[in-house]
Parts: sequence; C-alpha cells; structure tokens
Amino acid sequence: MKKLLLRILLLIVILVLPYCGFQYWIVTKFGKDYFMLTHKSESVITGLSRAKRISPYVLQEELFLKSMPQNLAYSNSVTPYGAYYLSFLKKKLIKSKVGSIHIVCVSPASIMDLVGALDNGRETYEVIYNSKFVNSSPNIEYLWNQSAIILLESIKSQLIRDVKLIPHKNGWLEVILGPKYEKNKPPVMDQKLIQNSERIDYLKQTIDFLKTTGKIYMVRMPISNEMVQMEDALFPGFNEMMQVIANDQNAQYFDYSNTGHLYEFHEIPGHHMDAINAQKFTKTLAIDIKQHMDSSHSK
Repeated sequence: MKKLLLRILLLIVILVLPYCGFQYWIVTKFGKDYFMLTHKSESVITGLSRAKRISPYVLQEELFLKSMPQNLAYSNSVTPYGAYYLSFLKKKLIKSKVGSIHIVCVSPASIMDLVGALDNGRETYEVIYNSKFVNSSPNIEYLWNQSAIILLESIKSQLIRDVKLIPHKNGWLEVILGPKYEKNKPPVMDQKLIQNSERIDYLKQTIDFLKTTGKIYMVRMPISNEMVQMEDALFPGFNEMMQVIANDQNAQYFDYSNTGHLYEFHEIPGHHMDAINAQKFTKTLAIDIKQHMDSSHSK
C-alpha cells in the first residue's frame, strides 16, 4: 500500500504538476478574462471592450491612488449592464473600503440588447458568470476548463493579425501592433441592437451599488467620427440620457466620443486603441478627474 501511494505521488510530480504549470502559464499569458477572476479590488473600471484599454497603472500613478484599480470591462457579448454583470461586480468589490474611484464606461451597446438574443441576456452562458470561484488566485476552476481554448484563440489571433494581446493582473489589456498589422474592418454594427429599458435600469443600479464606496465617473470613450455617426443613429439622445443619469446619481459624466481625432485606432471604423493610445487617453482621463476633484474640494 505504501509503495502504491509513493508511485501515485511520483506520477503526480512527474505528470500532473508540470501539466498544471503549463496550463497556468497559458492562461496568465493569454487569458484576457483570467485576471477578472483572481482578486477583489477597492476601485473598478466597468464597460465593454473599449473600456478594457483604460490603464489602471496610469490612473494610480496620476491620481496617487493607494491601491491599484481593477479593470473589469470585457466585451459586447460579456459585460453589457445587466443582472449578471451587477451580481459579478458585487462579488469583486471590497465593500469595506470607502473613498474609492470607479470608472463606469458607457456606450449605446452597453445598454442595448441584440435582436434574437436569449430572453435572459446574451451574456447568460459566459465563463465569468458560470464560475463558482471569482476571487481565487490561481483560479483552479478556470485553469482546468479554459486553457486549451485560450491557447488556440491566442495563436490564431496573433499569427493572423500580427497583434499581441497582453493581459495584465489588474485587468488591463495591452494591445501591441506588429509591423505587418493591417487595420481590419470588423462588422461592428452588423448585429442589430434595440433599446432596452431594463439594461438602462441596471446601469443605474450598478452606479447605485458602486457609489456606496466611492465617487463615480461615467465615461464615453473616444471613437472615430464614423462610429459616432453610427451610434447617434442607433441611439439618438444617448449623451443627453447619460447626463441625466449622472445628474440623478450625483456622478460626473465625461463625453470623449468626439475626440477620436486625437487618437489612433486599430480597426475601421475606429473604436479600439492600441497600448500607446490607450495610455495617452487614460492620462487625459486622469487629469480631468483630478481637476474635477480639485474643483469639488474648493467649493
């Protein structure tokens, strides 16, 4: 019996541990959503894929924050404002801390629904909402279930498009374009979107929850003129609605949608920034937040 146990232990050391180590390397190097499931945070960034480019490093440095914010934005199919996202955020926020700063990024797609989507939401079966452990590092559940998928998607993405997607522990997605990279034209608005009052209400609920521990800054990211026109046609009066919500919630709304000419985007029509432009924008956002904080304190 003792020899059998020793053999099993030896087998684990020789085969299982290296396999688990390889899985961990794959996920931490390529898994864009992995770090969303590893720890809680005092300050968070929410929204869709545009917001994934906001750099917590820059925010902490420019605003002299005591702790690193966590970027919990992801994509159109995963993190629209709704019941699932709000429930997830409630598990990720350190509720005992006050005086934090939360960046709530908004766009028409974040509060709209896809035509033909599931009744309970397009995000229903996403990994982050079906994981039992969302604050575990390393997250064994995620490592076990997702490593092979992540490796295949990463290899395909980086070989075909000559782009490096580097996930960071604070949730920032660093995008580095290679010398052979060519701007692609994704079918951004091919999916039909319709307005949904329930998602608008969940945006308000999300802000209600986050403001219990800190100040809310609602942000509409920079996008190209072409994208602005598409979104204005899709959701007329969007900015006006966001301003009303901000006023009602005692939040500050920054609309950068018409500043796209100051940045470069890695697709056409442009709404996603590479690392250099993302850091440049984050610094602008941090400066504006600081100015707002200073003016609020002087009143």
